Amino acid sequence: MPKPTTMDLRCVLALGAALVAAAVCCPSAGAVVGGVPVEVIDHPYQVAIVRAGVPAVDDDGQYCGGSIRDEWHVITAAHCVFDNPASPSGQPMTADQIDVLAGTKSLSDEGPPAQRMHVARISYDSSFNEALQHDAALLTLSSALQLQPTVQPVALVGSASWAATLPGAPLFVTGWGATTAGGQLATVLRGVQVKAVSDTTCNSDYQSDIPPIPYDGSVQTCAGDTVSGGKDACQGDSGGPLVKANGPSSTADDELVGIVSLGEGCGKPDFPGIYTEVAAPSIRAFLTLADPPAAPANRSAPTLTGTAAIGGQLTCSPGEWTGSPSFSYQFVRTTTAGDAGVAASGAQPAYVVGAQDAGSALRCDVTAVNAGGASVASSPPSAVVAGPPPQVPPPNNNARDSHAPVARVTRAVCTVTRCTLTVTVTDAGYSAGIRALRATVRSTYRGRCTRHGRRVPCTRHRTATPAVAVLLANRFKVVASRLPVGTQRFTLIAVDRAGHRQALPTTKTVRTKRPRKRR
Repeated sequence: MPKPTTMDLRCVLALGAALVAAAVCCPSAGAVVGGVPVEVIDHPYQVAIVRAGVPAVDDDGQYCGGSIRDEWHVITAAHCVFDNPASPSGQPMTADQIDVLAGTKSLSDEGPPAQRMHVARISYDSSFNEALQHDAALLTLSSALQLQPTVQPVALVGSASWAATLPGAPLFVTGWGATTAGGQLATVLRGVQVKAVSDTTCNSDYQSDIPPIPYDGSVQTCAGDTVSGGKDACQGDSGGPLVKANGPSSTADDELVGIVSLGEGCGKPDFPGIYTEVAAPSIRAFLTLADPPAAPANRSAPTLTGTAAIGGQLTCSPGEWTGSPSFSYQFVRTTTAGDAGVAASGAQPAYVVGAQDAGSALRCDVTAVNAGGASVASSPPSAVVAGPPPQVPPPNNNARDSHAPVARVTRAVCTVTRCTLTVTVTDAGYSAGIRALRATVRSTYRGRCTRHGRRVPCTRHRTATPAVAVLLANRFKVVASRLPVGTQRFTLIAVDRAGHRQALPTTKTVRTKRPRKRR
């Protein structure tokens, strides 16, 4: 499944975890900003997702919310079952790492009539991705909940009822999350009324963020207070319920319309909370699975066999998995500095090594999919692929160097504020060697400018000279630091010892992105 991402989810994963991804870009939801304490008898479908063996009230106890679908199943967010430090990257937590606490307003009260249940199976939408779309999961309990006034299932909103819910309609979100962005989690259940926000408005708001945050109105919906802000879910509320009143007689008679997922900050007026849309056909189909299977789990890592040489073939064995999944394969180039690009992906487990793989090792990432989710496991890397032998021209003492060198970018790796380029310079003919590589970087980024006395968003530019280091006689490392978040255009010019200067500069454009923040 998605590998860890940095989106601001409305989930506080204890032990300092960040997912899947991959989720997976923006602050998350928490113990409800701008809300008030509420009674669990008014929201008897609300549960706390708790780390197994840890008191719910502890700092590393409750970390997400959920909703009771029926006495055997709990609905939560897919990202709530990822990014546990004890679980391999790309795979969910195991069922024995999660408990569910139902029937209580206070996290410090775990005795009757509250019920704390172990989880038997974890399932999540197999389309869950790093943009946090399809952010839905089902937890199958090891024992059935005993239904009572404070422990009741919630109805899933119907398509007609949801279609009649217009922008501005009142909705209600509850949870034990933070009451301010990045603040302490609540120990008493809180709730707040928010307003439905149109897909058009929500998409526009999040496209204006820097960098823009992907929004898919077919499986996501938004709610908040877009005028003045201050009312929202926050960190620690992920997976919890966003509901619509189904009748005026009782708040317990609600319809679940959304699952708390993510957002930019908590309660910011221009960034409503983003929720998984329960009425979306694909989401509803998953949430209503009668007996959802557990997501695939890897029991032995994939392996690569074959020859890691140009023209050789590598074959990926998927390893051993639970859940009878189907497989897809991705061959990834990797170096000591990190991943250097995808060589191939698809249903075929074999790959023919090409000249473009020289200097890198190859790794196989296997994605296993069934109705209960999709998990990823990786093979150990192959040996480094050797390059073809150099072509040495025949000696000619009368030949003279009359050719200009050419720089070529063979690898580019960027973090938020730093880019490192590996550059190889070729010089045709009888070269006397490379004298220098000259480099500049022009940054284009979003900032704020003063126009007519007001500070407004604008596009800005900046040019800098990166550091250039010699690695080999014809290989250089270009490092640009303190870059703004945006588009970076590198311009490279090589000069040889005969004084020939590269005629047409080599350019390379990359983007630096702000880490995604999760709830």
